[in-house]
Amino acid sequence: ELDLGLLELENEFAAPQNSSGAACVIEETQISLSQIQAVATLMGQQHAGMVHQSQPITLTLRRPIVGQQGARAGMECHVSIPMVRAEVSEEEYNFMVTVAQDNLSEATKTPDCAFRNTCSVDSSTPATPSSAPERDSIRRPATDSRGEALGGAEALPPLLLTVSLSQAELVLFSGNQRESPLTTAILSQLWLLMWQLPDGGSRGSLHIPELKLLDKRPGVPGGQQAVLSTGGIQKAVNNARGHQSLSAASEPEPSMLVLSWAQAVDPPGMSVDIKLQEPTLFVSMEFVLDLCNFFGVDSLSNSLDDKFSNQS
Repeated sequence: ELDLGLLELENEFAAPQNSSGAACVIEETQISLSQIQAVATLMGQQHAGMVHQSQPITLTLRRPIVGQQGARAGMECHVSIPMVRAEVSEEEYNFMVTVAQDNLSEATKTPDCAFRNTCSVDSSTPATPSSAPERDSIRRPATDSRGEALGGAEALPPLLLTVSLSQAELVLFSGNQRESPLTTAILSQLWLLMWQLPDGGSRGSLHIPELKLLDKRPGVPGGQQAVLSTGGIQKAVNNARGHQSLSAASEPEPSMLVLSWAQAVDPPGMSVDIKLQEPTLFVSMEFVLDLCNFFGVDSLSNSLDDKFSNQS
């Protein structure tokens, strides 16, 4: 069950003025979504909530109504996600996968009459003379009325999209209960920026400063839990051990992933720039086997298990 919780909607109009004195009427709509809950009910028993939300998720829409002075795009969409935490056990995951597979396997039953022409038309009956002038009297506007309302000589980008995520955590538990933790994935300070250009192209960038995968199995020492981390985590470890120089300690922590792209329509083309900075990966085969068992990848888990059994 998915409960979208409390939805709040606010709408207002603003008329900012620039240095030239021209005004632009901008409509701003803000949607706030809080108290989101996701609960799995197995065999009539309702489990604890899987999604935990500390602050509301906000969606802000801005668009110019009259004039375009001071407007950055025909439509601005800003999504802000402060913090979201999800906890899923192995039983809950298998249940969700089963429900999704059953829903996808259901054939869409469409009545045959939907594709048949139920009304009979006599082709020998000529069209009424009055219908032709009525159709000819319809005139399409030469320009978009909304474009005339904006009244700008320079076309605005159709869309500006930003998505900011403060922190998202996913905690997986082995077994049927949330008593034996398996792993925790933490995504922090994600930032997405995308422009849709007037010529149909687009450009944008995606920043993922920190992505961590922790081995939370019982018995794993705290210093060996980091399976995937950034160079910034390694810098902190080295600094704590006294192996970090003063000059290096003043350097900014690297961002794990920076993805930038630009797409053109005429001439068609696309460029992508990917920067992956100082990822740190420490893999335990037992941890990989437990992950395979959680996600139901039995073939890979059995092959790896047999391989290590033969080597021993």
